[in-house]
Amino acid sequence: MRKRFARASDLGLTAREFAVLRRLDTPQKVQAFVHNLRQNFELDGQNCRPVREVLRSRRAHCIEGAMVAAAALWVHGEPALLPDMPAERDCAAALDRTHDLHLVEADVAGIGAPPRRAVLAEDIRDL
Repeated sequence: MRKRFARASDLGLTAREFAVLRRLDTPQKVQAFVHNLRQNFELDGQNCRPVREVLRSRRAHCIEGAMVAAAALWVHGEPALLPDMPAERDCAAALDRTHDLHLVEADVAGIGAPPRRAVLAEDIRDL
């Protein structure tokens, strides 16, 4: 299968924002970047900000961090996969230094009510 590389226009990013993702050229660099994001506590109500806003604010909750990681991998020709981060006792995993991001082609919990079936998307723009 031929690799598909994301361009800045695919992700709706400026050249500067895209350059941040280009520098994340190993899974370890992606993990470190996501680990160093500050927590999005959703003080203005529930939200799911796009990759561009996460790159600007350097804040994310778990699914926002996952979308940044998927976008970074896609920039380097890897499939834009989302993580399987199951919640425990209806308490979603927090994006902090105790959680690692495990990227898989699997069920992805929806934002809000859980979906009745697996959520599949060819790329993150289809979510």
